[in-house]
Amino acid sequence: MQHEQIAIEQIDDIVVVKLQGQFIGGDETEALRQVIGQFAAKPQTLMVLDATGVEYANSSFLSVLLAAHTATTRHAGKFCVVGLNGIVLEVIRVTSMDKVLMICKTKEEAIEQLRIDS
Repeated sequence: MQHEQIAIEQIDDIVVVKLQGQFIGGDETEALRQVIGQFAAKPQTLMVLDATGVEYANSSFLSVLLAAHTATTRHAGKFCVVGLNGIVLEVIRVTSMDKVLMICKTKEEAIEQLRIDS
């Protein structure tokens, strides 16, 4: 499912999903869930979710992050999130999701980490 708030970039063997705008449980969040599911279902997918352009997100966005982690891990892949803004990052830390998710500051750092770990 294509959506104007989601762009997909392929960097060698790594899929980068770049987000823009708000993710509050509407069609944008459902489109993100479908895009991530499409890639995460493939064996050994290496995926970066670039949330640098996310202005606001709610709990449905966090649910998508956990689902992406679970799906990629289940298929021997790796998933990393970058560019989380203050409030979303704080909620992730308060809920201890940072102990489950791989979180990096930049896309370049995430790509390097995924390559090291795979």
